[in-house]
Amino acid sequence: MYDVAIIGGGPAGAAAGVRAAGKGLKTLLVEKKHFPRAKVCSGLIVGKTAQRAARQAFAGWPPDQLFHQNYRGFCLHVGAGPACTVDWPMPAFWRCELDQWMLEQAVKAGVEAFEGVEFVNFECCSNGYKVYCKTFGEERTFFARKIVGADGGFSRVRKRVYSGLKVFYACGYQEVMQGTAELAPEYIHVFTDKAFAPYYAALHFKQEKMVFEVGAPIKDYLHIRNWGLDLLKRHFGLCIQEVIFKRGCLEPLLYRQLFSGLPPLGRGGVLLAGDAAGLLAPGTGEGIGFALDSGAMAIDAFDQEKSDHLEAYLEMLGNIILTIKEAYQGVRAIRRAAEKDARELLESMATLLVYLINK
Repeated sequence: MYDVAIIGGGPAGAAAGVRAAGKGLKTLLVEKKHFPRAKVCSGLIVGKTAQRAARQAFAGWPPDQLFHQNYRGFCLHVGAGPACTVDWPMPAFWRCELDQWMLEQAVKAGVEAFEGVEFVNFECCSNGYKVYCKTFGEERTFFARKIVGADGGFSRVRKRVYSGLKVFYACGYQEVMQGTAELAPEYIHVFTDKAFAPYYAALHFKQEKMVFEVGAPIKDYLHIRNWGLDLLKRHFGLCIQEVIFKRGCLEPLLYRQLFSGLPPLGRGGVLLAGDAAGLLAPGTGEGIGFALDSGAMAIDAFDQEKSDHLEAYLEMLGNIILTIKEAYQGVRAIRRAAEKDARELLESMATLLVYLINK
């Protein structure tokens, strides 16, 4: 019998594992992929919250062996027109390497981790939960007193707890390329247009490669991808020599549920963390800092004297949910500015970004 079973080995799961093992809890972590795994993510640790959360979660942060570049900040563009910079130094990693390092820290802390083991379901039993998994088609069963669902935006744990919850998704898309562009390499370049703001295309340089990304509704991502590449070729000298890989992911949009009186964050001895809980920044999709904090907080909530773990967890998440709520208002301000002129749109984008950096 484990004290806690963590489903998912990303930042939220690794942080939960380190916290649980640090409390002396017998901790299981199952991850359906084998690391290093592919992940659509810029690999940026953006904002004071994310950088502080990483330092608190992992001894030896930052992992110098994985560090590839320190960006000066963001350069925001409205098409080929007005642009402005938001200076904020931040480290950059390849996300597949970063996730592997975080999981290794959890194992060093004492977590028993199984890769290539897929969570299937759980059911209540007399002293906790029976956790059903499978690997290579064979069933595996574990017993745990508590569960942390940190299994990403398509969370099976969330689906099990909230079977009737209707979830909408946005699309994250990424292409890694060899090539050149006439853009300052010390900045992350973000491009939008009045027609579809706050959604965007972006380009940054990392380890002699270019990373092109899109954040958009599912129905619009291909249009914004093509718009972004055409803009970069016509006005910023983009020359693609080779596309190394393309990949995409879906990000859950649970903002309205989060702002309700009863957000879908868990029930009984099961709590959700990170993307599984919908803890993503509106407008940017950044979630590593929220994932690290919420993973650790979920473990702390199990320790509270309150019989209702969810109530304790909600109290701990109060500042995160408030930040997301205020950022959501910032996204609405961007939409209103897009109806006016490019300069106002640019200012509203910068305002949201500065807010998220400073939280």
